[in-house]
Amino acid sequence: MTFNNQTTMPETGNNPDLHSLSIRISTDGFSFCTNNENKELHFTKMDSDFNRCKAICLCEPSLQEDYSKTTILYNGIFVTLVPSMIIDSNNLESILLFNFPEVSSDKFDYISNAIIGYDITCVFAIQKELHKFLYNNFPACKIMHANSLSLQRALKDSKRQGEKLVWADVSKSEAYIILAEEGKLKFANRFELTGDKDILYYCGSVFEQFALSQHNDKLYISGDIKCIETLQNYFANCIYKETNICV
Repeated sequence: MTFNNQTTMPETGNNPDLHSLSIRISTDGFSFCTNNENKELHFTKMDSDFNRCKAICLCEPSLQEDYSKTTILYNGIFVTLVPSMIIDSNNLESILLFNFPEVSSDKFDYISNAIIGYDITCVFAIQKELHKFLYNNFPACKIMHANSLSLQRALKDSKRQGEKLVWADVSKSEAYIILAEEGKLKFANRFELTGDKDILYYCGSVFEQFALSQHNDKLYISGDIKCIETLQNYFANCIYKETNICV
């Protein structure tokens, strides 16, 4: 793949390969899975420059093998969703600058990945240095935004079940909350978490804003399981969904 400033990735899917690697990197943790190994690391301090993530990529023995498919899920904060019909590889910068004036092309590259089966594309910015590092170490990798998996799962489940549902993908420092109804996206946003009760507040706000029932409508939680007990005290249909980064 040619390395350039703006990259359009293939649509998201769920087709595990016989010898595939999936990596998820964020400022508060690092995880990866292969066909015979899963590993998850949580950082006590934020890795804002991704230096610790880079070190793991260089030192973890399992990441030094050759894989027929490598997918990297990048959980950066500069991300937006747009209708797929307006996307082309030349306008990613203007789309992101509209929402995030700080993501100038001298510091960031721009990537998009479409959500398969839906007219939605995820557009995000990644630090140039990190982007180059990932391609140098995983030359054939596909880079997607980590939010894409939660979004795909929420839309698919709501369409299959023919109902509304809220999906919250939770980490130590943030939550990505989605409202989907019969396969259509109604709401999606990222929220910073600084206290133990923040996730309860943000989920409650979404339920209130969209007149959802805490007794009847479903709330799915993925990621950090520590919040599930608190949420189940307030949401009758709060269900934990195991995170699977293998794609």
